[in-house]
Amino acid sequence: MGYASLYADSELPFVLKQAKTLSMEECEDIYNYMDVNRPQTILEFGTQYGCSTRVFLEISKWLDYKVDVHSWDIIDSVQARCVSKQNFTFHLENMEGKEKEMFDLYKPDFLFLDAHAYGMTRKIMQECLKRKVSFAAHDIYLPAFEESKKLTKNFTDFSVYVNWEIYLLGDLISKTLWEVDSYEDKFVRVDCTRKPGGYGLAIIKVKEGRN
Repeated sequence: MGYASLYADSELPFVLKQAKTLSMEECEDIYNYMDVNRPQTILEFGTQYGCSTRVFLEISKWLDYKVDVHSWDIIDSVQARCVSKQNFTFHLENMEGKEKEMFDLYKPDFLFLDAHAYGMTRKIMQECLKRKVSFAAHDIYLPAFEESKKLTKNFTDFSVYVNWEIYLLGDLISKTLWEVDSYEDKFVRVDCTRKPGGYGLAIIKVKEGRN
């Protein structure tokens, strides 16, 4: 009754085909994390059609526990074929500058970062590392690092809208993550899936808070 059964017997394959962002392997990583850790409050940044939102809901339903999902975006592109807004809370809001307030208000135990904006993503990652809150970062495939490096003039122009998640994992945790798929120290364990056909997913398990 593991991930293979979920994928075969749920609407997950249909959902993944709608946006074609999360891969089957990336969803399996999320499933494995949720199966072990059972996060109760998930905050998501970068909703788009609601594909990843539905993934959280489908997995929690399969594992037979309730999860409260809050998702933020600055554009409402949520598609009913992907997820019903009745099953999660959608926030049409820019959270830049409200990161600490958000942690205090919702007390999350897992975050999904897919919004790409530099300032907000950096502050959220910093709060996660400080508050001992595990999180996932999407779009961390290695070509994104090289593309972002070029577009931001060797990571000096932080106003450019690119996939900042991969850069920030290296800048805030370990620069080895710009080249390798796993890293561990006394504070965190990071495992990345970067397989052909996917955009890459990193799950960061925070073991000890740090300033």
